[in-house]
Amino acid sequence: MWGVYVDTAIREKILSTLMHSPPSCSFSDLCDPAIPSNDFSYHLKTLMNEGLVRKTGSNTYVLSTEGKKHVTYIEGNTGKREKMPLMSVLLVAMDGDKLLFNERTKEPFYGYFGCHGAKIKFGERIEDTAKRELQEETGLTPKKVEVKCIANYNTYHNGELAYSHYSYVIRCTDLKGKLRKYEKEGINKWIDRSELNGKMKLFPDIFEILKIADGNKFTILEYDFMQKDDEFVGMKIRNRISFQ
Repeated sequence: MWGVYVDTAIREKILSTLMHSPPSCSFSDLCDPAIPSNDFSYHLKTLMNEGLVRKTGSNTYVLSTEGKKHVTYIEGNTGKREKMPLMSVLLVAMDGDKLLFNERTKEPFYGYFGCHGAKIKFGERIEDTAKRELQEETGLTPKKVEVKCIANYNTYHNGELAYSHYSYVIRCTDLKGKLRKYEKEGINKWIDRSELNGKMKLFPDIFEILKIADGNKFTILEYDFMQKDDEFVGMKIRNRISFQ
């Protein structure tokens, strides 16, 4: 593990130096005197083989186009790759008083009922993600999709931050197609609103999300989930801003 840590640290340092020293750097500019030259050459060559660094002269180096994209995720002061929040959509699919829920059969959050969600793919438009997810996971296609909210929520497990999400809450109506009950993410079910109660294993934000989806205002919502031993035990709203 120590060797992997050192290798990663050396490569992060090379990328960080190139990020802050355009248009190019010489080998001596990049090389750390504390690292044997042969070892440093090996890591520089590895970055070149990965397409992140390219040589521009007999002894000068620059970030490649791929390298420039890569360093957008590196924190400028430390040179380390930072964790990024998950970008997703949360789909409130409804037909009158019926809500389309998913009972999760995978981790995390195994066994919980809630709206369908999906990660937003690189370059994908929000509404396209909503339509793709519902079609892929339920067999249904929404004819009408409305972005109702941007939600930022962190999940704390036994007091420590475990997950961080940004989700676009999207109301999906006028659904066409035949519902597919079973899929890899879980079990799809139409549930009447009157059936939602404390006996169901629901995500803590579900009633807040439904209220926003039913309303006429666009909302920015920030909140925290609290878990204890993988079970939700509470929710705290940090901020709510609504617009006409």
